[in-house]
Amino acid sequence: MQSDVGDSVVSIAIEISHNAQLFKLNQNEPLEDIIKNICDENGFEYARNKYSLQFVHRHHENDSNLPHYVTEENRYRIKNGSELKLFHSASEFVNILQTKLSTRIDKKELSWALSKLSVFSSDATFASEFFFTGYPLLRSVIEESSLTTNLFNNCLRTFLNFIKLGYITELDEPFLIRLKNILNSEQVIDEHIIENSLQLLDAIIYTMNDISPNFITINELIPHIWNRDSPAIQGYAIALINGLALKLSEMEQEGDLLDQMNSLLLRENILKNVISSEKKSSFMSHNLYVYQTLILSLELTRFNKLVSENTHFPDIELNYHYKRNKFKSFSDKITFKVGNEEQGVKCPPKRADRERSKTVVLKGSSSNLLMTQFDSMKSLLDSSLSLLQKDDFSNYDVGEDLNISLNQMTHDCIIYFAHNYRNEYRKTLVNEFHLRFLKTCCQVTDFLVKDILKIGQPPSEDETLYYPLVFSATVDAPFFEELFSCAMILLAKTRKEMNAKTEADLEKVFQVFKRQLNEGLASQPHSFNQLSSKLSSLTYSVVSGQWQEERCEKEKETFAKLPSIKQLRESLINETLELIKTQRINYLIKGTQFPMWNAQRSQRIKNKMWFVSLTENKRFIQYQENFKNDSENTQPFNLIAVSQIDSLVTGKKCPHIKESKGRPTTGELAFSLILNQEELKSLDFIAPNQEVYDYWTDGINALIGQKMKSSHMKHELNTLIEMELRVRLLDIEGIELPIEAPPIPADPPNYNFLNSK
Repeated sequence: MQSDVGDSVVSIAIEISHNAQLFKLNQNEPLEDIIKNICDENGFEYARNKYSLQFVHRHHENDSNLPHYVTEENRYRIKNGSELKLFHSASEFVNILQTKLSTRIDKKELSWALSKLSVFSSDATFASEFFFTGYPLLRSVIEESSLTTNLFNNCLRTFLNFIKLGYITELDEPFLIRLKNILNSEQVIDEHIIENSLQLLDAIIYTMNDISPNFITINELIPHIWNRDSPAIQGYAIALINGLALKLSEMEQEGDLLDQMNSLLLRENILKNVISSEKKSSFMSHNLYVYQTLILSLELTRFNKLVSENTHFPDIELNYHYKRNKFKSFSDKITFKVGNEEQGVKCPPKRADRERSKTVVLKGSSSNLLMTQFDSMKSLLDSSLSLLQKDDFSNYDVGEDLNISLNQMTHDCIIYFAHNYRNEYRKTLVNEFHLRFLKTCCQVTDFLVKDILKIGQPPSEDETLYYPLVFSATVDAPFFEELFSCAMILLAKTRKEMNAKTEADLEKVFQVFKRQLNEGLASQPHSFNQLSSKLSSLTYSVVSGQWQEERCEKEKETFAKLPSIKQLRESLINETLELIKTQRINYLIKGTQFPMWNAQRSQRIKNKMWFVSLTENKRFIQYQENFKNDSENTQPFNLIAVSQIDSLVTGKKCPHIKESKGRPTTGELAFSLILNQEELKSLDFIAPNQEVYDYWTDGINALIGQKMKSSHMKHELNTLIEMELRVRLLDIEGIELPIEAPPIPADPPNYNFLNSK
């Protein structure tokens, strides 16, 4: 078989009788021939299908997905450095295990056989050899009442492996009852047996063609959710509930179970016993996410149900009396109709009134009271008149807003928002007035359902993000209504920050709005106060800054991956280095004052400085001690020719740092010019700061023909190259660059491009 790997010969280690040997394995050679050669070299009697090669597991993360036996189909997994083992072939090992399972005389041999079987049964090659002849033996073993805890646990693990591989699709009723009795037992049972029983029931659910809704009840699993000492059991219990709900949803019988899952009692149990724990595995987080997705799917009923036209606002209805292009009298033609004077209309109570009554009926005097409270809105609308007049509403009919179709979810959310966040509702109603308040509410509801919570979509296999707010919701503070209220307040705040005034601006606002909500919920707050606090910190400027950083990171990744960008970057390095070199030389010419240094005491000399610079012709280093920067300074400079500089040393290699004995120093900002003259062996410096140190060491290295190595140089080199790249690529911004260069077109049939005429 032709190997998929590039090199047909790989270097591996093969374990033979507990001894590892290096081996050159030719991937083009049949496995049987390789096994025969190994047996011949090590003195084993070879027979066809007697021995096989196995992968050696070292309990690494990726090893769990490796098969046990090496076959022609999976041998491509063998790479340089792989470890293999010479072992019994699958058929040979099955015969050994079946012999021990059938006799069952020696408990030690039975224990060994079941232990091996629990591991090898996860291998498809072994399972195909064992199942059809060995499964009846396994069933007879597990039905024995004398099995120890360890033996029974190994049997359950073997059953689980066969279910995962698809060999077992049904379990008989007595065995299912036995598993249920394990879960419901009041006796102390080994945790591993409970874990495997939960996994078995969860796995068999997906393979069963038909399942009763009473197959296992949630009440039977709640005690395992209480088990805070075993997070694994908690996770498998929640996974079993999820699996049962998903299976029943395929049979369209999940309604009652989802209602139980969404009950306050069960959600509180999960919140207190699972979510409140400090550390949760990715397995647990995924199960909580699936559980959350399932109970949120109950909201689809309200989302898909439309309310009748005359119940848009059952308690607070804003009637628009509007005539096109008559803005001056606009505010005078707005009236409020509160409640229904003829028939009582039920209204959700304010939070302060919930303890007194669960239902408030607005009639007569109650409506007048609300009317008085909402009179202030008319003055607020008057103040927004100037804003309305600035926009083009010549083709806009505000009355259309009242005729929009509302679903039950949006209707309930508006009522909840109006009665629990009254002040915010008033402000939002005014701010959204010229952009159709009801339409915005529908957009927010639709946005939360489809884009944020993804209600109605099947659970993702890899997602682990769950929201504790879903589990902490109560009857008085339902999750979706509270989230809608927070979202409406946030939307009004974000629109104000972005100065959005027209309906066309909503698309940009919703992009920021989505980012804010996703980040706020991703922080997994346990209360809506925490969510509101998080959302208030995610202002438009913060989100804009995050997007800018992400764009920069994406550009950096693009620049780092594309060969064409790499080539352009490399072509700019020499040019940019010359630019930095010129800057460093000019810095040296400008000169710097350095503190005087006492080498014996290893400290600076107070109030004494000396000045060093490079001459204009770049041939001499000039310096002057006790330098005074004034016109009266007539002291001559000392000169050192650049050609006399042998090398530059830094840190503890400097002579004045080596000679310091009184006080130890690391010499971080020290550097010395080693000279090839007799009078002065070195010129020693202590830089006042890191920038001066980097600039001077770079400048000296540039003068003597050495590479510049400072951190400032590396930072400036990257910055300048990035800037130059961005400038050169401005014309192709937003265009996805190809990874490979486009092919060169074929030569034309001839080169007669000019018309001979």
